[in-house]
Amino acid sequence: MTIEIPDTVKIGGFDFKVVQDEATNVELRANSCWGDYSAPLKRIRLQTDTLPQECSHVFLHEVIHAINGVYLSYSLQEAEITGLSNGLFQVLDQLGVRFGRAE
Repeated sequence: MTIEIPDTVKIGGFDFKVVQDEATNVELRANSCWGDYSAPLKRIRLQTDTLPQECSHVFLHEVIHAINGVYLSYSLQEAEITGLSNGLFQVLDQLGVRFGRAE
């Protein structure tokens, strides 16, 4: 089952805009990133030209960054966020749950 990635996601009472467009693709590629998170802008950006598995994984990874900022005062390091997102992605994917773009 693929759950469509929404235009906004609420984390800790804050609305984070989820941006997925060609301009974002260009900027993220220039920085060698598949996605990023901005606390001040309350924004998550994702490339749109990734494989379905990558899309789901990157969305989870950036959401965990936002959770880390909102709830954990940025106490997690990148390696911990990567480990959590990899583990969560693996379990959800095994259960047949993915996050994806609207078709």
